[in-house]
Amino acid sequence: MNPLYEIMNASEAARLWDLDESTVRRAIWEGRMLSRKSGGVNLVTQVAMREKYGPMPRHNASCFIEEYLTSEDVTAWHEEGTATPRVEELMEAVGVDCIQIWGSYEGTEPVSVNLC
Repeated sequence: MNPLYEIMNASEAARLWDLDESTVRRAIWEGRMLSRKSGGVNLVTQVAMREKYGPMPRHNASCFIEEYLTSEDVTAWHEEGTATPRVEELMEAVGVDCIQIWGSYEGTEPVSVNLC
């Protein structure tokens, strides 16, 4: 899996887990969650967030996948019926086995992801 999908700053992690940012920062500062600083920014992994707060809420997992989809991913899904390696990595990153991709990048309808 692409390790960059696993790493996020405290603000993004809080948003994806529907938490107040101060909750995540406090856990980091108190050493209750594995993290590291880079350029003054606290970084955490999805693994650390799942260990501390459980799985990412489903509606946010859909948004996370949607955010990283490209036109090639959507085209392959609709025309070939297959997931690209990036889609498979995104699904693995949020811990889901099945998704549906709706819409297109042709501007006729927005792209959305539903978890099965």
